[in-house]
Amino acid sequence: MPPDQRLKREISTANVLIAAAGGMSNYPTYTHGHEAGFLFAWVSWLSYVVITPIEIQAILQYGVVSEILCDRGWL
Repeated sequence: MPPDQRLKREISTANVLIAAAGGMSNYPTYTHGHEAGFLFAWVSWLSYVVITPIEIQAILQYGVVSEILCDRGWL
């Protein structure tokens, strides 16, 4: 079995055995301790907060919507 499929199977098994909300932060806590769980949760939250405005800016700058709005003189 390829390594990526084995990893997916192991994560799926952990999801079934340890069903908990917030798995992105809870599983590192269970496997590596509270410090790693806190760090992973903080980095995940920070990435969500930082990436969202960047993606919105990219959509406005390069997306089809900006072309339509520029053609109509709205942007």
